[in-house]
Amino acid sequence: VMIIPQADDTSVLEGFTLTGGSSPGSGGGLHCGYPTRATVRHCDIVGNSAATGGGLACYGADPVFEHCRFLNNTGLADGVLGGGAVILNSSHPVFRDCVFAGNTTQGNGGAVAAYAATASFENCTFTGNTAPNGSAIFVYHAEATFADCALTDNIAVGYGVGAAYVYEGELTFENCTISGNQADTGAGVFGSSNSSISMSHCAVVANAGTFGAGGIELWFGSTFIADSCEFADNTTGGVPGDGAVDDGCSATLVCCETSPELWSGDGTVVFDNDGCTFGIEQVTWCDVKALFR
Repeated sequence: VMIIPQADDTSVLEGFTLTGGSSPGSGGGLHCGYPTRATVRHCDIVGNSAATGGGLACYGADPVFEHCRFLNNTGLADGVLGGGAVILNSSHPVFRDCVFAGNTTQGNGGAVAAYAATASFENCTFTGNTAPNGSAIFVYHAEATFADCALTDNIAVGYGVGAAYVYEGELTFENCTISGNQADTGAGVFGSSNSSISMSHCAVVANAGTFGAGGIELWFGSTFIADSCEFADNTTGGVPGDGAVDDGCSATLVCCETSPELWSGDGTVVFDNDGCTFGIEQVTWCDVKALFR
């Protein structure tokens, strides 16, 4: 529908609805090219389709999106990268107060697929997105940071993995909620191939894995560090399961609400609860451990 090829940081696109676009390539609604640094504000990118990035494509671009909605866009390709709403390639965009809902792809990344990119999401919501893998976001050789975000009720179809799926990349979550997501394995967050995942003050609750963990799952040398996080009501095949750590992987949980029996696998899991303060009326494994220390 629209192309922004070279706008600088003084350029603003505000109050538009970009809808009904289609592309055999990327970005059915909006395409931002190098070296675009524009601000896109109060725009709706709705009902577009493309092979990748049904709603938006950023290639070598560093735009800022504020109060935008990415709704019901479709990525048609079934390759590694999909991006039902957004495809990022060699870009450094910022998304603030944005909503990603009802987007889908036959590839990876129901809402967002990021490759060789560094993306930042602040106070954003991802809900009701679908993909074979990474129903909300797929991060491939890339980095993504989430602050005050919610990833809820996203579905990885078939034998898929994760609402957030990172492959040889980095994910950082702060003050986020990851809940109600469904996948075969690692329904909340799935890390593979030497990926790094960190969380602080997050809630990972009521995610359902068919075969693997409902909350967090790590494969092939990946690491996970959580500080002051809550894990509750995550299931695997109907059985409680906050996390699964494969051989060669490691998870460190500092002052987190969870229990050792809810973590499985042959990897290394460290529970560090020294000096932690938990809810007065809650009786957790951490409380029991403290009684016998």
